[in-house]
Amino acid sequence: MKIEDYLKENYEKDTASFLSIKNLHPILEEFQTEISNINISTLSLNFQREIKYNLDNYWFNKELNPDYNEKLLAILFTYGFLDDLNPKALAYGITKSKNKLQNSFEPFDLEYHDYANGFYAMPGITLSHCKPLNKLNWRNIDEDIYPNLEVYELKGRNELFNSYRYAIDLALHIAIHKLNQENCFEKMPKEIPLHFLLQEHDENVRNIFIIE
Repeated sequence: MKIEDYLKENYEKDTASFLSIKNLHPILEEFQTEISNINISTLSLNFQREIKYNLDNYWFNKELNPDYNEKLLAILFTYGFLDDLNPKALAYGITKSKNKLQNSFEPFDLEYHDYANGFYAMPGITLSHCKPLNKLNWRNIDEDIYPNLEVYELKGRNELFNSYRYAIDLALHIAIHKLNQENCFEKMPKEIPLHFLLQEHDENVRNIFIIE
C-alpha cells in the first residue's frame, strides 16, 4: 500500500464513521455539514501554492542567511492544536536524527534531532479549513448552555478530529507529490530519502511523503 492510499482510506473511514453516528451532542451536529464541505483538491492546491511561495521567499531565501552546510534529512511541519483560533503548521529543516527515520505509515517517535541553521519555524501551511473546530475549544464553550461539558468525552469527537487530521495529511501529500513532479525540491541540499513529516503539538510524527 502506498502512503496516499493509506491516508485516503483512513480519511474516508473516519469521515464515514462520524457521519454515521446517531444522536450526536448538539455541539457536534453542525459538523456533519462542515465535514462534508471539506474539499481535498482545493485544500491540496492551497497547500501547493503556499509551499511553493515559502520555498522561494523563506526556506531558501539567501537574504535571510540560511546556513545549509548539512543536507536535510527531513522537513517537519508542526502545528499546535486543530481547534486553535488560527491553526497553522510551521516548517523546520532537520539535518540530524538519533535514529534512522522510519518509513512507517503509523506515527512514530522522532526522538533526538537537530534543525538546520536558518530553517526553523519558517512559514509552512495554514489550516484554515480547521477554523470551525475552534468552536469546540474549551475556552469557547458557553458554560450557561453546556455546563461542565467535556468535549473530549463526546461520542464522535475522535472521529471528527481524525477526519480533519487525515484531510490535512492527504491534501499535503498530494501537494508535495505535485511539487516534486515539478522538480521544486531539486536544488534543495538533501539526503535521499528525504522525509516530509507532520506533527501535532508534541505528538509522534507522521510520514506524509518520501522522496526516494
